Amino acid sequence: MKKTLIFSLFILLTNWMQAAAPKAPAGHHFKVPIAASPSYGNHPSAFKLLTDCEASFETAEIDSLSLQFTSYFEAIDSAAAVSWLWDFGDGNTSDEENPAHTYDTAGIYEVTLTIVSATGCEATVTEHVCVGLPPAPACEASFETAEIDSLSLQFTSYFEAIDSAAAVSWLWDF
Repeated sequence: MKKTLIFSLFILLTNWMQAAAPKAPAGHHFKVPIAASPSYGNHPSAFKLLTDCEASFETAEIDSLSLQFTSYFEAIDSAAAVSWLWDFGDGNTSDEENPAHTYDTAGIYEVTLTIVSATGCEATVTEHVCVGLPPAPACEASFETAEIDSLSLQFTSYFEAIDSAAAVSWLWDF
């Protein structure tokens, strides 16, 4: 079964590459970057097509107004990252790979990281980070929609709290 699945996936990818990829001159080949990733289900048929390069980051709280930033970079050509530019969203920047930063006031900041590889591939990621704010309450809210007609939708909200508290107000922003 496993060999059949892998062979079927190979045939499917080969057919896709022949149909979708530009044609290489005779005697030349194109490389198509495909990576298996646990974030895609850790399954032999779970693959993602990589862009040229991708950047990401995570944060860890040092104290109420200070965060440690950790950058991640992946390039299809396996080139190493050589430069980093952080914009912390408060007017301050850094060119360190994994900087620590202290904010003046609590709030939600839009942080942007741009990484460039040794081969010139540039990747940018922007995320919102919460600084010095109390922990979010242990609850989850979501909604779903159902079409009433071509111009109308019905919105249904769902709310669940660890302490079984009921929702007391709703604010919809369309």
